[in-house]
Amino acid sequence: MRFDLSIVKNPEAFFCDLVNTAAKNQKAVISEHAKIYLVNLLCQNALGNNLINRADTPISIILQRSLMEPLKQRRATLKYVGDYSLYVAGYFSESLNRKIIDVGCYISLGGQAFGNLSNIANSSETSNLYLEMFNKFSSLVDILTEISFETSITKAEDLIRMYDRWLHTGSTILEKKLMEKGIITSDKKLKTA
Repeated sequence: MRFDLSIVKNPEAFFCDLVNTAAKNQKAVISEHAKIYLVNLLCQNALGNNLINRADTPISIILQRSLMEPLKQRRATLKYVGDYSLYVAGYFSESLNRKIIDVGCYISLGGQAFGNLSNIANSSETSNLYLEMFNKFSSLVDILTEISFETSITKAEDLIRMYDRWLHTGSTILEKKLMEKGIITSDKKLKTA
């Protein structure tokens, strides 16, 4: 198996292409603002401002505590909870297999954070974006999941993990990716030599 290596000089354009392609593949109808939001989230985390490195308290506790914070701090905290949940549930969903807190929990927490954020946003435009993030959270997670698979498969073990996860979840995203990679056939059988 051969994998090509390339250097990305413009992460915004790289992630923009991936977001647009994944949204099209998922038949997800999302606004340009939501696409830009996803691109920015991916760029920030790819360039070192990683949400994951900042999480030392369980995200559910952070969400609960945010409800008692002053308005300005609450906005920042809810945005963090929404972003963190979206990024983990989408980009690192595989790491949640066989964990107590699964993808569904992150989807619930992230959606709730964006829903609350839409009610206290500074402007109607921002409120509308967060309301869309709330309403389409699962679709946004699916887009990031597809991008994760596109950008992280670097060795045969990754394909084996993807295949194993597909067997356990029956995910249509994984099924499509496995077919594209030539691992399974269109009748959902393991392709043999």
